[in-house]
Amino acid sequence: MAGTSRSGGRNRVPTEVKVKRGESVRGVPRNVALAVVKDSGAVQSAGVPEPVRALIAGGDGEELWQRLWAFSAAWLRPDTDLELVQMLCEITDEEQQLRKQVRELGDWRDRVQLRNLEKMKFSMMCALGLTPVDRSRLGAVAVKVETQMEMFRKSVNGKRSSQA
Repeated sequence: MAGTSRSGGRNRVPTEVKVKRGESVRGVPRNVALAVVKDSGAVQSAGVPEPVRALIAGGDGEELWQRLWAFSAAWLRPDTDLELVQMLCEITDEEQQLRKQVRELGDWRDRVQLRNLEKMKFSMMCALGLTPVDRSRLGAVAVKVETQMEMFRKSVNGKRSSQA
């Protein structure tokens, strides 16, 4: 099915949808197991590493730091990805401050710098595998969060199958 006249070609189906349908995807095996992450229910500060350099307290960078380490732990490692995550969070803080400055003063130079920061931020997010396309390139097609109810059901089903 072709896209509209202005879409630049066929509308692409995301890799996750293709894998779920069972279609073959270039570079991805047909039967891909989902990475399972247990849901703790709340952000636990014990599992979140401390930033290398201080972030703005209560800012977007600090919030991003907490979210990345709490929910993306399936593929992020504190020993190898710490500096890149730190830089991403610092750029997020700078972007927040620069955006406020652009709204107040409206200088075109600040607006250009803001767009450059956004490009840098996006490229770092891609490097960390935080977009669906880059996760599929890294081989982590999808990450499924396993809730406590799903863990309970799995254990009950396992016990029932072993009894039969």
